[in-house]
Amino acid sequence: MINHNIRLLAYTAALLLLYSCDKVPVTFGSDGTTADPNVMLIDTFTVNVSTLQVDSFSTSGATYLIAGSHNDPQLGIIEAKTYFEISPPVNDIAGCSNCVFDSLVFNTAVSTGYLGDTTAPFTLSLHELTQAMNEEDLSTGYNTSKVAYNHTALATGTFGIRPSVRDTIRLRLPDEFGKNIFRMMRYQSDTISNADKFKRYFKGICLAGNSSNNALYYLYKHSSGIIQLHYTVNGVRPEAKTAAFTISGGREFNAFTYNRTGTSIQGITPGKAMLVNSSLIGNTGYLHFNSGLFPKISFGNLSGIKELYPYVQVMRAELEIRPVKGSWGTGTPYSLPPYLELRQTDDNNTTTGSPLTITYGSSQYVQYGSLNIDNLYGENTAYTYDVTDFVNTLLTEGVFSRRALLLHPPLNAALQQDIRLLINNATVKDKPIKLKLYVLGL
Repeated sequence: MINHNIRLLAYTAALLLLYSCDKVPVTFGSDGTTADPNVMLIDTFTVNVSTLQVDSFSTSGATYLIAGSHNDPQLGIIEAKTYFEISPPVNDIAGCSNCVFDSLVFNTAVSTGYLGDTTAPFTLSLHELTQAMNEEDLSTGYNTSKVAYNHTALATGTFGIRPSVRDTIRLRLPDEFGKNIFRMMRYQSDTISNADKFKRYFKGICLAGNSSNNALYYLYKHSSGIIQLHYTVNGVRPEAKTAAFTISGGREFNAFTYNRTGTSIQGITPGKAMLVNSSLIGNTGYLHFNSGLFPKISFGNLSGIKELYPYVQVMRAELEIRPVKGSWGTGTPYSLPPYLELRQTDDNNTTTGSPLTITYGSSQYVQYGSLNIDNLYGENTAYTYDVTDFVNTLLTEGVFSRRALLLHPPLNAALQQDIRLLINNATVKDKPIKLKLYVLGL
């Protein structure tokens, strides 16, 4: 009995020492997921969630043209515009005396990428740039960039959009504008044949939505020409022909403006690098690629277990990331990203190395979160990651480790679809983020 009391007092003293060092005490127990009674589950470690905002990011040469406006109740009003330069076509009209102008048309189609309410009519407009996209004179090619343009639209149209069927969008430019280009081509003006002179004549296009819109869309850059000049060659049998104007190689970018007034993140200033603890923004971590927002996840008191048990072994570590209830699914225009990566980062918020992987046999594969969606009750929806190697590295490095994780979409997915997710931090009562350790040697 004396020996038993001594062991009990020693154990109690160790716990008090851990608490006095500002460590959260751990709770032990088995969840029955392993047949080995010596493997115990610990799930009471602190998981810290912050939101990192990058100052800006490159959108130059983007895969899609993005335009529109959406009022997101959590992110605020997000507006997207695309700026691009135009290259003239091969001039097949030169000297054609029997060619007749028909029309000049902007030509694109909707992809499956969008953000917001796709049931409402969508207004799109073309504006002529009044300033050349000259990187020596102004910084272009970033999400926060902009170029001056004529606010009187060259062309405007309102459409019923169906992303699932990839609707075609065509906007007819003013006939006088088109006829003038047609005449220059027909009479072989050097304004058409000389790329620099053409750029001074027609500096480019801003593709914009309308403030009444509640969606933004990802639009294709048509291989048959973003702008098409249609004309007819008269003869015994009139022949319809097209001259295709393309986007100058790499000379386009998508730009975004953000109005976060009245939201939990109104204190996160757009265009400024910031790291904000989730406790200051509604106990939530924010992921929105087009806003430059990424959740940062760290484990503050993990080294405490090694202080108590130097020889403990972590057999498996799982991180469960839970979306904020009501921020997606039924009743909202938002869906969960099917694939998300965890990338290692540091105090400087610089990503290091490859995304977290998992080993099957002799091969390694990038982890994408093994998303489970509870469509029946919505209670058990979560992204789950195997973070065993990452946790063991943290334990080896000890209290001086500065490793953390950044939740980030795969780049190819982020360029094709609007990626948006809100996650719970560890303090919320309803399905918090959780680190589960299965340990041996307690």
